[in-house]
Amino acid sequence: MGPLQRTRRTVSAGLATLTSGRFGTSPYELHVVDRQTDDAIANYHGHWHGSLPSIPVGESVTLEPVVETADGTELSLGADERYRVEVAVVDESIADGESHGDHVTVTGASPGETAVAFRLLSEGDLEWETSEAIDIDVLPE
Repeated sequence: MGPLQRTRRTVSAGLATLTSGRFGTSPYELHVVDRQTDDAIANYHGHWHGSLPSIPVGESVTLEPVVETADGTELSLGADERYRVEVAVVDESIADGESHGDHVTVTGASPGETAVAFRLLSEGDLEWETSEAIDIDVLPE
């Protein structure tokens, strides 16, 4: 895969919860759920809709990616499942990402803006990743 591209999408929270269809060149559709609010906050199907929440330095956001195939089948994700998700942070001096199989945690390290990409692993091997990263802001304490 090529280098991560950064993008910012500002879409109302209501629109971000809509599934926008199977468009673009992605073989998978990814919905990102904020575990604290249980809201769908972003959607990827070749490009991003929605946004990730800003986080203060030293605090975290836990995100639950939901991955669907082109025919709408939801993949079972988890440390003990065939598929698991990872997160890659573009600038690790601003935020750290930690993967837990079925969810990821992003923690603010220093104020600034960075972006994250999501990766789908199948039996430990990279199966797919978002071709664009989605922005995340880290706020001062």
